[in-house]
Amino acid sequence: NEFVEGLVRVGLELARQLKQDPPLLFHRLLANLAKFAKKEETEHFRKACRAQGVQRYLKEHEEELKRIYHVYSSMDNQMDSEMETMNLKEFLLMTRDSGIMDINLTSHAIINLFVYVQDDNMETHAVLRRPRFGKRAGAGAGGGGGEEGDERQLDYAEFCEALCGCACYKALDPYLTLPQKLDAMVRRYVSPLA
Repeated sequence: NEFVEGLVRVGLELARQLKQDPPLLFHRLLANLAKFAKKEETEHFRKACRAQGVQRYLKEHEEELKRIYHVYSSMDNQMDSEMETMNLKEFLLMTRDSGIMDINLTSHAIINLFVYVQDDNMETHAVLRRPRFGKRAGAGAGGGGGEEGDERQLDYAEFCEALCGCACYKALDPYLTLPQKLDAMVRRYVSPLA
């Protein structure tokens, strides 16, 4: 495994030149590698979501998907914004109602998808924890139903990207294209909600 050997040699040389403890330097080096590897995976996935086949599928089913998005995004009854958005509680409810949660697509995976879809800063993901549900700090009785201290919302484009992510969890077959995975999931689970 030449890559690992090269990494060890570079780490040892950096530790010697910077006069740092080798284990600490290796930890930092691996953390940086992981951060950039995750960023590359995210960019690759987003590129796949923007591909012509996926966009064509989303356009063909736009009316139905927007209807579902509207129903679930308006459940919090917040009229303080002209822009319609979906919070985590609403997104989880939609996934539960549709029946797409299973052993592969767990609530934790859905929460991660919800966060990853909106966040371009991959450092956030390194410290991602399972959010607690309840009233937001400073929120009244109608606390918005979101997660504590977080007001993340999905717009429609992010909702579509999140559906693509869910489809990848549902159809693990590597020989299916993303549009095929999306079609299978939407047809079986999401469309009945419309």
